[in-house]
Amino acid sequence: MAEEYICLFGKNGVGKSALCITWVSGVFVASYDPTIADSHRKQVIVDGDVCLLNVLDAASSEYDMGLCTAWIYQCRAFALVYSICDRSSFDRLNRYAQTIFRIKDRTDIPILLVGNKCDEEMQRQVPLQEAQELADALGCSVMETSAKDNINLELLFFTLIRNIRTDRKHLENRSHHVTTSVNRLSK
Repeated sequence: MAEEYICLFGKNGVGKSALCITWVSGVFVASYDPTIADSHRKQVIVDGDVCLLNVLDAASSEYDMGLCTAWIYQCRAFALVYSICDRSSFDRLNRYAQTIFRIKDRTDIPILLVGNKCDEEMQRQVPLQEAQELADALGCSVMETSAKDNINLELLFFTLIRNIRTDRKHLENRSHHVTTSVNRLSK
């Protein structure tokens, strides 16, 4: 069984913990203390393969950088979560992505922009088109979710697992190509 690690980053109050808890337990918890840092586990079957998914819910208060750096090294994929009702939460996403790119020393990391609270359309401050433009600039995808109404939660986590698998194959192919090229040069 594969074991994978993903991390959710985002401003306090965007619903990172609610996304995790609702997906793992099936129950939406309306009130939750702000996260210091937490982790959740769930065994799932994605495309016929069993996976134990570890979801790291990053601390909300501009992050303990030691822990943040360790988690970025450990994780294979990232969800950058914002609330569609909070412009400032969206405005931070590029900074989170750049931190991940710098620590991972590559820009082709499996990242997903996640606009949470899509059940609150009347309070929307971030148009989906604007989120799509940022996703295009970062080379990733965007989706909207609602922890409260359990909208796209399985899709969110399964997409991240699939992106990890695709990335792993890409890295293995690139490594094989480099090894083959080195072997040819040494002959």
